[in-house]
Amino acid sequence: MRTLSVQAIPYPLQLVLFTVAIAGIHGIGMSLAYTGTGLTQVWSPSGLTILLLFLMGRHIVPAVLAGTAVSFLIFLPSVPAALLLACVASLEALLGAFLLRRSEFDPGLRSLRDVGRLIVMSGAVSTAAGALLGSVIHSLLVVPDEPFQPLNILLWWMGNLVGVIVLTPALCLLTAPWTGQWGRRRVAEFALLMIAAGILSAVVFNGAAVTSGFTFHVVFILFPLAVIASVRFGIIGAVSAVFVIALNAVLSVATGAGLFAADSYAASILLVDLFVLMLGATALSLASLAEERNSADQTVRNSEERYRLVTERTGQLVYDYDIATGSILWGGAVHEVTLYGPEEFRTIGVDQWLEHVHPDDRSGAEEQMNRAMRERTELRMEYRFRRKDGSYVDVLDRGTYLYRSNGAAEAYRLLGTMADITLQNTIFRRLRESEERFRVLIEKSADGIMLMDKRGMIIFVSPSAERIIGYTPEELLGTSIFTILHPSEAKRYTYRFGRLTVEYERSQHLFGRFRHRSGAWVHIEGMVTNLFNNPGVNAFVANFRDVTGRIEAEDRLRRSLQEKEILLKEVHHRVKNNMQVISSLLNLQTASRTETEAVAMVRESRDRVKSMALIHEILYQSDDLASVDFAAYIRQLTASLQRSFGPRAASVTITVKVGRVLLGMDEAVPCGLIINELVSNALKYAFPRGRSGTITVSMKQLRSSTVRLSVSDTGTGMPAKRPAGGSLGLRIVRALTEQLHGTIDTGPGPGTVVTIEFPNHRHAAV
Repeated sequence: MRTLSVQAIPYPLQLVLFTVAIAGIHGIGMSLAYTGTGLTQVWSPSGLTILLLFLMGRHIVPAVLAGTAVSFLIFLPSVPAALLLACVASLEALLGAFLLRRSEFDPGLRSLRDVGRLIVMSGAVSTAAGALLGSVIHSLLVVPDEPFQPLNILLWWMGNLVGVIVLTPALCLLTAPWTGQWGRRRVAEFALLMIAAGILSAVVFNGAAVTSGFTFHVVFILFPLAVIASVRFGIIGAVSAVFVIALNAVLSVATGAGLFAADSYAASILLVDLFVLMLGATALSLASLAEERNSADQTVRNSEERYRLVTERTGQLVYDYDIATGSILWGGAVHEVTLYGPEEFRTIGVDQWLEHVHPDDRSGAEEQMNRAMRERTELRMEYRFRRKDGSYVDVLDRGTYLYRSNGAAEAYRLLGTMADITLQNTIFRRLRESEERFRVLIEKSADGIMLMDKRGMIIFVSPSAERIIGYTPEELLGTSIFTILHPSEAKRYTYRFGRLTVEYERSQHLFGRFRHRSGAWVHIEGMVTNLFNNPGVNAFVANFRDVTGRIEAEDRLRRSLQEKEILLKEVHHRVKNNMQVISSLLNLQTASRTETEAVAMVRESRDRVKSMALIHEILYQSDDLASVDFAAYIRQLTASLQRSFGPRAASVTITVKVGRVLLGMDEAVPCGLIINELVSNALKYAFPRGRSGTITVSMKQLRSSTVRLSVSDTGTGMPAKRPAGGSLGLRIVRALTEQLHGTIDTGPGPGTVVTIEFPNHRHAAV
């Protein structure tokens, strides 16, 4: 349903606008027609109200009722009559809109059918009902003293019908979308034609005032203007011409002069209404026929243009072969296929066409044409065609024979197309070569290839799979993959296939065992990919290879590595035991000596040996034989040192703050000796005469592959006067720090703080 743009306006304001418009148009008609003679109007708002209700719907009825009521109240002395006539006008509009809607009326008036629906449904039927009721009410309430005249019904009906014929098409044009494109010349031509129609109709209708020689028949000279406007400009021309001529005709009646002047006012109204109705119906009918013809012509032109574009863009040459005369009409992509111009190729008949067919294909082409005609089948053949430059192209020729009767043995006509398929044939040939190449690759591949459906049923097996699992492709086709998969792995792969089913273009790693035809289990490795979204494959694709030899080699290597790890642990165990023996010998040595200084030196040497032995013990107990977990090592080392000093260290608390630091053997032994020296020095010198305090050992791995070791105490601090080069312990610490390629720093008190930073080669390797 078409709608007016005013629907965007609030509903109350719509009612006001439509009420004013209807009252104004109705008032104009009443002012032109009402003469006090008892006759009703000749210019009715029916054309406006019917179209409004058709376009806008029934919710505009209050505006129709109010607008007509206002006009009737102004021009009629009886209020009841005015209100009743307004109700009749509203019912007339409702009936007309209903009939138009039921008949599927198109306001564009592009066809004669729509013009007929307007004249009959909206004009004749609905206005006849309104005229009948309106004239009766008018006679009973407005002029009750005058006798009822049936002629009034006819005049009322024709007046309303004129309003529909003239006003409704004009309103349809205003509401319908404009699709035309006029240039300046066409606009000027239209304007001149309308001016001529206005001037000539004004002269003709007021002819009696201009010259007494005019007769009524002269009005028919206006018909050619309306016809020209209708044929030349379609509906727009017809509506405009009819409106201009009808307006002058009605105005001439209102003045009581002109060609339509008669003995009675009723006769004048009758004459002008008949003229306008004939003019409007003729012009609208001719315009709709012209629109239909133009539309049909445009459709044909569009169809021809589409056909031409399709044939040219698809590279098809179209032909019409008259078998009796041997002549051929050519069209379509003539130049694209033959390199001849369209005019050059028009002279090519069947004999010349055969001369352009490759000699090796000529006899075959003739045979296929004759066989297709005899068997009444579609002609389809391929041959090589010589183009203007002498080169040959592959052509696909398809045609249909036409026969004069069902029993005719020979056809009289052949309609067909020729298309250059050289490129397609080249592509197909390359595809075949590619397929052959891939077939050889699959057959000669060392990997096996299987295709399976969603249930795991094997639908393709490459010949190379036989070398891996011993089964021929024929033996595996139609069987389930789970029949050759190891039972212990079936559940795992059932789950994997289930997940893979809903994940297109996804792959799962394939690693398991297939049963060989001999009964042995073969280790295989590969990938399974979901290609069900690929119409060319539509399956699971499994690529696998035999890795039994690799698995066996890995097992041998693993066993060899385990043996070496056991041997290395045993070495660490033996080294640790030997160091324990050295430590025990040093203990025996201190037991036989009474010199305090000598005993202290031996004890220090024993502690150093213990710190190194502890590293070998930790490595012996660890799964990682290449590095030492220093957090556990420091805790055990400091605890051992505290026990070594006995009651002297009972009042000292040793705190260890070490994260996870892994050191290799080259760093672990020197670092352990450094901690041994620094903690021993703190226990000996930092807390004299049983003084209590805390020794803190911290170690952490920095981001730059550097380890920071710090040993601090809360004791008395280093003495102000120290021997040149420091004590033996500090010299050992500096020597070990240099061995680690590190730096040492003794920070400020209270107590003593020694910080060492050195690179961790184990961390850099990781």
